[in-house]
Amino acid sequence: MSFHSNASKHQAETTISKLFSNILHTEPSSKKNSNKKPISSTQLVSNQFNHHTIKKKKTSNKNINKKVEKEKSFNKFVKYNYIKNKAVKSESDQKYLKKLAKKNINKLNSVSKIDDFEISEEFDQVSSELLDSLKPKGGKRLRKKLLRVRPEDEADNGFEEKIKKGVISYPGLTPGLAPVDYDEEDSE
Repeated sequence: MSFHSNASKHQAETTISKLFSNILHTEPSSKKNSNKKPISSTQLVSNQFNHHTIKKKKTSNKNINKKVEKEKSFNKFVKYNYIKNKAVKSESDQKYLKKLAKKNINKLNSVSKIDDFEISEEFDQVSSELLDSLKPKGGKRLRKKLLRVRPEDEADNGFEEKIKKGVISYPGLTPGLAPVDYDEEDSE
């Protein structure tokens, strides 16, 4: 159950505790107000009425604080743009810019830190995969020639494999034997 104020909540709790004490024949115990003076019913009612005015004051204070913060941020923005567009900057301007840079770096670092180990590992893995996919896929240079697979090379590889398997015969060679013109007597 929601209450409009602490006073109404307190009043409800005390009536319920009195009701239970009458039914169970025990003494009512007040935990919160054991060291405080008891509040009269007129004081409870006045607290309930004052609650709305206090709430209005809080909201108006919040609105005032928001306006003040907006003014501060706008003034800082104007000051930064004024200093940034100056051709010659004084020492105080340079100090202000350094301070602003450090402040922004600290904000970025505090936001970018990831506390969970598993999430940070996964983040690193995904970022490395993205960086690898974004790299240009140029070939490697060796002796001023670009090494890359050409369709002609693939055809040559298939031809050489077929020769090794014995599917295609090559002129001058018999499959698995020495060349046709080769004489053993000539080698001695």
